[in-house]
Formats: sequence, C-alpha cells, structure tokens
Amino acid sequence: MFEGFFTAAGTLILVVGILVLCYFTTRKLGRMQPGGGGGRYIRLLERIVIGQDKTIALVQAGDKYLLLGVASSQITVLMELNKEQLTELEVSQGQTADFKSILEMIKDRKK
Repeated sequence: MFEGFFTAAGTLILVVGILVLCYFTTRKLGRMQPGGGGGRYIRLLERIVIGQDKTIALVQAGDKYLLLGVASSQITVLMELNKEQLTELEVSQGQTADFKSILEMIKDRKK
C-alpha cells in the first residue's frame, strides 16, 4: 500500500532535484555569455538590436572603445572612440532618442 506512495514521492523529489540543478546551471551559463561578465582584456559594454540578425555593439578593449556593426556574416568597425567621447544618452521615459541628432553629435565630436 505504501509502496506506490514512496515511488511517487521519490519520483517527485528526483524531478524537483533536476529542476534545481537546471536552475543553477543556467545561471552559471548566463554569466559566461557576452555582456554577462567580460574577459580579462575585452568587454561588451552595450548591444542594441537594429534589425533581424543586425546589432550595434560597444566594446571596450583596453582603454579604447569600438563601435561595431554586427551582422550574421560580418563584423564592421564603425568608429573608434576614447573615454572622453562617451556620454550617456539621456532619454525621457516613453520617448526615443532622435537618431539624426545622436549621429550629428557623434560626428561633431570626431572633428
């Protein structure tokens, strides 16, 4: 009579154990993904999706910052920046930044 109960309880404990193991494994793997931590010499600071399989990434390599265009088949260096050229974009909630004004601001700094 209790044999079926112990089998069900054992199965339940096994399933819960597997779920807990999966939880901790995915947390550990998530920290190793790009942007989740960083390497010793290179770090992904920010990445913005601009289209299907297309992103713009800001990468720090030593004291240099690279703005990269990343597509499914290639990576292109769009611009090299230094720390003085980086500023946080202030965007009010619910409002998007105007791409043209941001691009002009970056071009003006480059001159």
